[in-house]
Amino acid sequence: MRLRIGSWPGFGDHHNKFLECFLGGLQDAGCEIIDIETVRDIPTSGLDVLILHWAEKLFWEARDRWDIVVRILTLINRLKKIRPKTKVVWMVHNLLPHETRKFKSLIWPFYIQALARNIDAALTLSPGTVPVVRENLGALKHTPIAWVWHPAYPRLCQGADTAGAARNMRGWELVHHVFGYCGQVRPYKGVEDLIDVFLRSNNSNWRLLIAGRASSPEFERILVEKAAVDPRIQLELRDMSDIEYEMAILCCDTIVAPFRTYLHSGSLVHAISVGRQVLTPKTPFSDALARQVGRDWVALYDGPLSLDILQKSEQGRAIGSPGISDFDPKRVGEQAVAALYSL
Repeated sequence: MRLRIGSWPGFGDHHNKFLECFLGGLQDAGCEIIDIETVRDIPTSGLDVLILHWAEKLFWEARDRWDIVVRILTLINRLKKIRPKTKVVWMVHNLLPHETRKFKSLIWPFYIQALARNIDAALTLSPGTVPVVRENLGALKHTPIAWVWHPAYPRLCQGADTAGAARNMRGWELVHHVFGYCGQVRPYKGVEDLIDVFLRSNNSNWRLLIAGRASSPEFERILVEKAAVDPRIQLELRDMSDIEYEMAILCCDTIVAPFRTYLHSGSLVHAISVGRQVLTPKTPFSDALARQVGRDWVALYDGPLSLDILQKSEQGRAIGSPGISDFDPKRVGEQAVAALYSL
């Protein structure tokens, strides 16, 4: 039997590489994928499974408070219509929306309670985050929860000279040890902390690259002011093409991700996919990642980021290539299909 899977959002969300990798893996595993752009587009028949990504996407799409309520009601009513014939699966990317305003924070618990009553199962993106979801989302207390690995990202830039080329365009040399943060630049990701710690070092061979779009002009100004005092720091606070983003990662020896709070992280997986060491706080997700690919590739620390932690990571460089075969999108797709068939 070939599963017919609806995905909200689907391949049509061109700004999210995760969906391309995850849904592509499901296709490679023999599934038919139906793109769903908005909750109003959820078909009332014809699907074996509906996968909901980013429950908070309702907030991103809504124009105002009333529109949020209307979209929530639309989603819940649509789920009531399609079940039990269609199995509904919520992929829990986050426990809470990031940096939400007061109304969204207030309505979120009620939304999740209603959603949880109308799904058949939940998925997480590592074995380590299943108990976290159970502990923090009481609405899922009696709901089956399975996990699949966050899929790896495809390599776009091949060749031994790509790292050198990435550094040359920034005026840096291979002798430099480049720390980097690459991805969406948001306050909860601790980029300010990384800059502050880096500024405590006077190592002339160190460089720091911050690459990605800042979440607001105000936050961008804060980072620009901090970085302006040290010419070793380069900020590239803008939208990047897929190739530009990978080249930014390749420029770095160590990708530093001093996240303050999160459940899963595509930027960690992306860095490993490109063959770069990651330095990040110990969390259920990062610990599961380190156990799978090796602690030389995912270096963990407890407590706040410090200069000593950066210095130790420079001394503990990973060698060779990380073992990420279990993160191959097709293998992840097969893992997901097995979980969906169990429904």
